[in-house]
Amino acid sequence: MKAYIWSLLVLLLMGSINVWAQGDDDAVIFKAMEDEMNRGMKELKQADSKPICCIGVNAVYGRTFMVRGILGGIIQSDIIPVSYGSVNVLAGDYNFTSQIKYPNELERHQLFSLPVVPDYEQIRRGIWGAMDATYKNAQKQIYRKQAYFDNIIIPEEEKKIIPFPKIEPVSRIVEPRDEYSIDQAYWENYIKELSGIFKNYKDVIFSSIYVMGKDLEIYQMNTEGIKVKQPVRFVYLFCNASIRDAEGVSSNYQLTESAICPQDMPSLDEMKKKVTDMAETLVKMKNAPKFEGDYTGPVLYLDDACQTFLLGGDLFGVSSRYVAARKTEDPGLYSQYKPTLENKIGQSVTHTALTVKNYSSMYDYKGFKLMGAYEVDAEGIIPEKEMTLIEKGVLKQPLSSRTRSVYTEKSTGSMRWTGNGSSIVCPGTLHVSADKGYSQEELKKMLIKEAKKQKLNCAYIVRGNSGAYFEEIYRVNLKTGEETLVFAAQTPRESWGWMGSAMAFSEEEGIVNIPAFELPVSLIYPNGVLFKKAKISEIKEKEKPMILTRPLDR
Repeated sequence: MKAYIWSLLVLLLMGSINVWAQGDDDAVIFKAMEDEMNRGMKELKQADSKPICCIGVNAVYGRTFMVRGILGGIIQSDIIPVSYGSVNVLAGDYNFTSQIKYPNELERHQLFSLPVVPDYEQIRRGIWGAMDATYKNAQKQIYRKQAYFDNIIIPEEEKKIIPFPKIEPVSRIVEPRDEYSIDQAYWENYIKELSGIFKNYKDVIFSSIYVMGKDLEIYQMNTEGIKVKQPVRFVYLFCNASIRDAEGVSSNYQLTESAICPQDMPSLDEMKKKVTDMAETLVKMKNAPKFEGDYTGPVLYLDDACQTFLLGGDLFGVSSRYVAARKTEDPGLYSQYKPTLENKIGQSVTHTALTVKNYSSMYDYKGFKLMGAYEVDAEGIIPEKEMTLIEKGVLKQPLSSRTRSVYTEKSTGSMRWTGNGSSIVCPGTLHVSADKGYSQEELKKMLIKEAKKQKLNCAYIVRGNSGAYFEEIYRVNLKTGEETLVFAAQTPRESWGWMGSAMAFSEEEGIVNIPAFELPVSLIYPNGVLFKKAKISEIKEKEKPMILTRPLDR
């Protein structure tokens, strides 16, 4: 009975959120944020304290849902309201602030709880408590930072940098373009049906599947004149299954699908086919010839296998090397600094055939809805709609935030909100294109020709199914072109820069939405890449067999 009452309460609250989000209560949130920020600017003072440079307040309202299943059973089903905020206080002035972090890491400020239904006094109370703690911490940081700077020699080129330049005021309200419809009963049946498919495949030893989504609206305001509301929304399906042979060698298959709204996800029938194909592929792989030894020679990556180089973190994310970054100004964190490629501006960083562009507000590409579209970044900066990052292999400009580096003159508006309230320098939609492309059939012929030229007795093709983080590796007969699936083979997780060693690219493109770090990003890329020299190695790691048989095998 208690569970029923709680579920009813959550549904009523969710209904309140929807009514509020469409009504006039935005004014309540912004008014509470503005009034408490202004009070902080006037009254936050201590003896011997540094002045406040600026104060920023963010509020996040919305909902999240999750349905998780195993073997036809639902083990989790939630719709949860989301309401929290964050405060950032910078002490000092624009030439020297208490900021100590570099911009290509996940940035999270002091969090506080908010009422599910917006209330002026409660919002102010939450901001008040977080602002006090943040102010005191900012004072400690700026004195620590000053002491650090007093004991180091600052390079001349860094002395010229204004670390935290002023920005223009922006007022922008961005409303969601589509309804975000959550039918919990539909998704419970959806996950139940899909997870139940694995009951028919005894060779699959582990399997699970879940769908989760976030429908958020982020309010941001600061004392510099930024007043923005914008949505962050996505839905993500993850299916995982694995097999293990008699010797203990395992292979794990991960299938994903993502979209902006739940109603844009593949239908149940479409996903049944994909999950069934996934299970069938795993069974085939377990019974396939085993790859032994190592191979170095031409390798052709096709379809979603080409995402390997884009999703490895080298091109975007916390490990991206294509962003502008400053060394952290906290001596305790200095060793964590990760140098980027920004000092290579004007130099070749990848294959001369490749150009990489970033689109900020492109909402669809050839009829495909892109979740990477945004209009204002997390610092209140409006990005250029299109910017060229790499042109014919040469780095033109890195993505950057408001924080200056030696090599950047202004922000590209790329500090983006994630679904968990943090922010990070990241693209919107990355478009990787080649100035000359070939059909997949032509690429295969080029693969065979190159393998013969290198006097090898076979070549390899790495394929990826739609939405799958899983590589199917096929041995190619150089005489007939026949492809044979092999088991226990793996390719190295190379970085994006490895693309510079490619021979040729596909003329066809792949498109994918990826909520990496709960950050909606879209990728457009060549869905075929041929390498002259690539490695494939044997999987030698073995796991001990299970002592008991699976319950399904009894």
